[in-house]
Amino acid sequence: MAKQPDSRRKLQRLMLLIFGLGFGGVSLVTFLGFLSSSRGGLGGGNAAQGDTPSQAEVLALQEEGFQAVLRREPNNVNALQGLAQIYLGQRNFPQAITVLEKLAEQYPKDEFPEENAQLLTLIDFVIQEEVNAAAGIQEGGTTAESDAEQGDSGTAPADPPANVPTETPTATPDN
Repeated sequence: MAKQPDSRRKLQRLMLLIFGLGFGGVSLVTFLGFLSSSRGGLGGGNAAQGDTPSQAEVLALQEEGFQAVLRREPNNVNALQGLAQIYLGQRNFPQAITVLEKLAEQYPKDEFPEENAQLLTLIDFVIQEEVNAAAGIQEGGTTAESDAEQGDSGTAPADPPANVPTETPTATPDN
């Protein structure tokens, strides 16, 4: 095996040193960032906690934004979809049904049969969830009282039927 020239060998060592230092530096910065976030900052946890809005505040701002868009454009499909998702996430079924019905109007059955059918199925599912919530019925057909007697306090909502989209349709009708 032939020896490599000294200049090439020195260049390889120099490159290895540079890449090693770069990797070590990135690793150190990442580790220090992890430490500072787990301790609330390098100042020992004195970082301000009120700077980030809560999830409820974010949802309220998003709802406000979608409502503002709908005041300007009452049939804006994206705003209706966003508002419906917020109401469904909050389990505000009456509001969700109202918005979903208006959204279904934007997808006429003759032009968008699949989207219209999906929305109508979703509306039926939300109505059933509303009835179940009012009756205290949870997933599996049990009531909250019977679960409390058995020590189970889970309140997870039922999954929608397989043919119901988890998101509202993405096709945009031509208005």
